[in-house]
Amino acid sequence: MFDERQKYISTNAKAMSWNITTVVILIACALVIIFEGISLSFFIMTGIYVVHSMTFIFTSTYVANRN
Repeated sequence: MFDERQKYISTNAKAMSWNITTVVILIACALVIIFEGISLSFFIMTGIYVVHSMTFIFTSTYVANRN
């Protein structure tokens, strides 16, 4: 359906988006700690980061084994 150039651009865009999202989540965690302290919002942000990281591990493993 798509040519190789489109797949390359899409893959790189997803990778860059993933990196930016990781940084934004870490900054948000720091801000939550500064302004809210260790509270429910901190644990929610930490949970989001853990899920984010785990999905990265699972998808990386899946793609590596698929090739």
